[in-house]
Amino acid sequence: MAKTAVIAGATGLVGSHLLPLLCEHYDQVAAFTRRPLSFSVPNLRELPFTDLHNSWGPTDDAYCCLGITIAKAGSKEAFLAVDHDLVIDFAKAARTNGARQFAVVSSVDASHSCPLFYLKVKAKMEDAVSHLGYDSVHIAQPSFLLGQRDQARTMEQLGIVVAKAIGPLLIGPLSRYRAITAHDVAAAMLEAAKQGKPGVHRMLYRDLMNNVA
Repeated sequence: MAKTAVIAGATGLVGSHLLPLLCEHYDQVAAFTRRPLSFSVPNLRELPFTDLHNSWGPTDDAYCCLGITIAKAGSKEAFLAVDHDLVIDFAKAARTNGARQFAVVSSVDASHSCPLFYLKVKAKMEDAVSHLGYDSVHIAQPSFLLGQRDQARTMEQLGIVVAKAIGPLLIGPLSRYRAITAHDVAAAMLEAAKQGKPGVHRMLYRDLMNNVA
């Protein structure tokens, strides 16, 4: 029986690595994008975000790599609209189209009790997608992401340099803060879906690396 997947955020840092992997593994892949994809294969179809709430056909697994910084969004409200509202809208739509698994990129230290607005929003998003009736929810919680970005972010790049330098010193519980490549996060998300363990699973650095096929 043919397996299908849908992805939102396929042009982002993690999504651009995940999309080719999905096309290798699934018979059919649908990608919601705001700009044309640079990647094209016969089993891939592009869908505009305006069709997000429509029926796009039977789906087995859904992957979400949507995300933006507060600085790039321009305000907390605009950030919330993407990293929470749009993610939830996509998760609900995918579930309506029959998806049984949902994999999403969040962040290390996502918590309702954290004073940082960014991490509170991530925690709220995680809780919401975990209660939509999916058989399996796979939540990637990376720290600094390594990879080629469309736009340079000075503070983020500085943080990555520091994270790479101190990575070997981060052992035990601190290993969660090790920098990780976007490709490894993407590969771990796909591998988690392949395993299909029921329930909600949060993947920190070591969990992600253990899932890299």
